[in-house]
Amino acid sequence: MDLFDKFYVNNTLIFNNNYDFITLIEVVEHFDRPGFELDRLFAMLNDDGVLSIMTNMLNSNTNFEHWHYKHDPTHICFFSQTTMNYIANKWRVKVRLYGDDVVLFFK
Repeated sequence: MDLFDKFYVNNTLIFNNNYDFITLIEVVEHFDRPGFELDRLFAMLNDDGVLSIMTNMLNSNTNFEHWHYKHDPTHICFFSQTTMNYIANKWRVKVRLYGDDVVLFFK
């Protein structure tokens, strides 16, 4: 198991590795270049690997004006189930959505 955190575990060598399972818990909403980061993560994923993302997603019941998640100034990128399906199509992977905050992509 390897860890990476831009501020606390800044081990960029992990980006040279391949993994069977990559987990992002409350991370993607902080990406300033989500396409670049997701491209890099999918490239690191072994065949038959899984990319797991947990983030609070927008849905039809979300009142964006009062949504607590957008009030965190470090949250600069927001996702929805539609976005997750787009990502799955772009990278030609299978996707499973669990509630409003968990997504698994199967390579």
